[in-house]
Amino acid sequence: MQNLSRLAVFTNVAQHGSFSGAANALNISKSSVSKQVTALEEHLGIRLFLRGPRHVQLTDEGRALLQHGETITAEYAQVLDLAASLKGTPSGTVSVSMPRVFGFSVVKKYLGDFLAQYPQLKLRHGISQNNSQQLSRGDDTDITIVVGEQPDSSLICRRIASLHTSLYASREYLQQHQAPRRPSDLQQHNCLPVDYPNIDNFRLWRLIEQQQAVEVEVDGNLIMTDVTQVIELVQEGYGISMLPDYAVREAVAAGELVQLLPQYHGPNIPAYLIYSERRHLSPKLRVTIDFLTDCFRTEGLLED
Repeated sequence: MQNLSRLAVFTNVAQHGSFSGAANALNISKSSVSKQVTALEEHLGIRLFLRGPRHVQLTDEGRALLQHGETITAEYAQVLDLAASLKGTPSGTVSVSMPRVFGFSVVKKYLGDFLAQYPQLKLRHGISQNNSQQLSRGDDTDITIVVGEQPDSSLICRRIASLHTSLYASREYLQQHQAPRRPSDLQQHNCLPVDYPNIDNFRLWRLIEQQQAVEVEVDGNLIMTDVTQVIELVQEGYGISMLPDYAVREAVAAGELVQLLPQYHGPNIPAYLIYSERRHLSPKLRVTIDFLTDCFRTEGLLED
């Protein structure tokens, strides 16, 4: 059992490329990581890493062992998850990655009650680049949320939200530029599109009025993939953008942003919760997935 723990430490060092990276991921000291790797090397009688000042590099023997080590530790993790599911008590750490705007606007205010309900559970929240591929890269992410069209993924993909969008600008911008009166007027403005993944031609804005749609090709001097950054730029008067209504409702209520062409709305942007397919879903993952789903439903973003 001791060597199994050392093997898990070894695979983490290989995945992160350093002792410090593995120490942060495992929440143990760097010296403990180094000692366990050294003990495993002595037990096996081979050298696993070439050690540098900041990074380590696998030896040929280390690369050969890593292929088997990852399989063994993954299967052992499934054994632990199965045992936990039989006990029925959610415990351990769940790594959740999502776009920055979701962490603050949707999930954060419900975290306290959730963690109080499951005191043995820990959440590690990371900011994603809106990419489902991180779940298959071995970076310890259990659940990720992406915005845009459904990704082509072999993982489990659950639609968790449908984000209504509208046009917004700041009062400062409107003091310097005449507000658009019709969709075609947008071509005379600096527009800030959001480059959502898997959505073609993000500069082509589709505006809908009473089920009638009109498309406008817009242009601007900034293109962003982070909705939160676009919101900040719009608030600072950089231009007009089509934004999720829920993400700017506080700014609208405070008078910082103004909705433009209110008779029109943009297309709904889907958001998906993605996680690895497992035959026995552990209690910690099950309750976290249910929690995230409930957050979006409570906020009125999940269409049943």
